[in-house]
Amino acid sequence: MSKDSQRDLSLTIPINFVTQPAVSLAAACFSKHDYTETTAKTCLSNLLEVGFRRILVDLYWDAGRSIWSLCPVEIPESAASDDDSAVVSATTSAGPSLISVTMADKTLDGRQEPTPTLPSSSIAESSTSTETITASATSTHPPAKIVHQSGETLVEVDAYNCSSTLDISSITSILADYLKSTSDTIHASFLYLTLNIHAASNSSSTAASAPAASHLPSSNNSLSNMLNANLSSYLYTPKQLRDDRLDLNQSWASNQFFRDGAFAYFTITANVNGHLSTADGWPTEAVLEFGPEHYRMLASLGTVDPQMADYESGADGDAIFSTDTFMGTRNVSYTSSGNISSGCLFDASNTPTEPLLNASWAMSPVTQVPDVNSAQWYNSSIASVSNLTACGISPLVNQTLSDGADVNYEAYEWASLSAIWSWTTGEPRNLSSSTSNAAYMRCATMKTSTVGRWVLTDCTETHHAACRVGSQPYEWRVSNSSEGYSNGDSMCPPNTTFDTPRTGLENSYLFAELRRHVATHPESYDQDASLWVDLNSLDVAQCWVVGYNTNCPYTSGAVADENRLVVVPTVAAIIVFILAALTIFIKCAANRRTSRRGRRRKGSEGWDYEGVPS
Repeated sequence: MSKDSQRDLSLTIPINFVTQPAVSLAAACFSKHDYTETTAKTCLSNLLEVGFRRILVDLYWDAGRSIWSLCPVEIPESAASDDDSAVVSATTSAGPSLISVTMADKTLDGRQEPTPTLPSSSIAESSTSTETITASATSTHPPAKIVHQSGETLVEVDAYNCSSTLDISSITSILADYLKSTSDTIHASFLYLTLNIHAASNSSSTAASAPAASHLPSSNNSLSNMLNANLSSYLYTPKQLRDDRLDLNQSWASNQFFRDGAFAYFTITANVNGHLSTADGWPTEAVLEFGPEHYRMLASLGTVDPQMADYESGADGDAIFSTDTFMGTRNVSYTSSGNISSGCLFDASNTPTEPLLNASWAMSPVTQVPDVNSAQWYNSSIASVSNLTACGISPLVNQTLSDGADVNYEAYEWASLSAIWSWTTGEPRNLSSSTSNAAYMRCATMKTSTVGRWVLTDCTETHHAACRVGSQPYEWRVSNSSEGYSNGDSMCPPNTTFDTPRTGLENSYLFAELRRHVATHPESYDQDASLWVDLNSLDVAQCWVVGYNTNCPYTSGAVADENRLVVVPTVAAIIVFILAALTIFIKCAANRRTSRRGRRRKGSEGWDYEGVPS
């Protein structure tokens, strides 16, 4: 089960309670101070392809050119003019990559190895040439150099090599290409964009000064305008959220993809007429992605440097969420082995009966990453990343792994895969039909040896079942009897339902309950205790659904693939809510009072969705 099918399990949970791996673009792409179009396109595209869903971008206001640039220093207008007139055709000449980039027409192919714009021999034989740009008498800039290197024209300023065309539009263009290429229900995912705001340095000093009031961004080049240019059709905005919260009956509750279980995660106010509203609720990913508008992204301000404090962001308020909306940063401490010693949201001694409010948008930087060049590193998880996810906290990779994501995407793929909380590494295996018990290896169990992660299991084996208590997200019971998967429903005691976790935090509480049951009933288990979770591919191999009698909504063949791409919301309704229909949350009554409830590696060819038959 890939990240995409794990996505299906979380689709009915409000987005602020679902963990997603996050990454800093500055650390992953620009650690060598080469701010080029090639690096940005290759790096960001690779990060998206390997599963990062929260992207942190550092933007620098270049007051001299009135541009939101990615380069930390201002580029002299004379250098920018020279660069703008040059032919820009970039290529990646080193390291593996998941993409090919042709900057002339700015196309993106997320499934191929990089296709050089110039022949490799031409690149190898070309020499680096420089041209000094002399600053004018009134300029505060030191002399800059035009550098022609590997087919791309750069401007060398201070310690940075920058493309004058690399700005916020470059980023939004890449994101738009990605969202368009993943617009079918199999690959669609939700993205979170956080913009850190800085002033570009305007001298040889690395210190940036505040731009004069007359040189601050105008309404024409406000951040909201820049985002809307490429992403307006994908953005779920603060204004839309406010409107939806005021009338839940007409917004989320009326959406065919909404299930009332999501109401348990936020405060609801009901008036005498049964009109529902919320002051703090967030929609589910299913409502956003597969609703009539097909929203795919949220944007927020991150840090805003003092030099840019006078930037009037009021015009951005209808399109961009306020500072650090998605950054509920938690202070986390680690042991030397990557275990979390403090800051975890999971507490084995106290099972909460309501959603944890401090889990909303919880995020923490990853501080311990082993050597990516060590032997067999790819066949294991990064402990600090896995443990953060199990704690209900989104891991933020804000350090450079190996040589950066533009050169070594595998290091970041490793980090992203470590954030999977459901299946253990290498699962579910794709067994050949010649395997003796392949016909029965269609179910999933949680095992103690895999620290609560799931493994492919013969459905005819006998194990205890995972039973959710009432409508509680974190309260579980283990069935007293041990039977085959098909008897899961009958094994669960009254007021419980055979089910599967929907988030990493839910999975942690279920695993804690399994360990308690093993401790009190050791005679019921062998050395490696296993527990059924309600997930199977009995109907069609590799098509994972919840419920013993649930049919796979897909059939193999080109016609089905074509229909999948065209009928986006219809297919989503089938696959997602076959799962969601089995969620056991109690429905919210109209007169409810105000309450607080609260791998597969695919290499250079991209990624297969393992929840769909091939």
